[in-house]
Amino acid sequence: MELYIDTADSDGLPDHFVTAIGFNTSTLQYACYNTWDQDVHWYDVGFCSNTKPYGVYGATFFVTVPEPASVLLLATGMVTLVGSWRRMRKGRGTSAS
Repeated sequence: MELYIDTADSDGLPDHFVTAIGFNTSTLQYACYNTWDQDVHWYDVGFCSNTKPYGVYGATFFVTVPEPASVLLLATGMVTLVGSWRRMRKGRGTSAS
């Protein structure tokens, strides 16, 4: 999820996007990565305001959906594997008799 936040200047206006990666229900904080370093940061949940550093203005959720060509390729590979497995098992039964 991407969050549009007001950074530490707390002017009540959103000015930065961060990637949210977690939420702590005990402390009511969200975890995020920002573009300034590679650390995980925890901030209190709340809306943008003149007194709220890292307040959230809005959020965008992403849902990944496989494209049809990838699904077709995966299905073709599975059919090929199952066919090979069946031929291999059938061959084993013939040589044992």
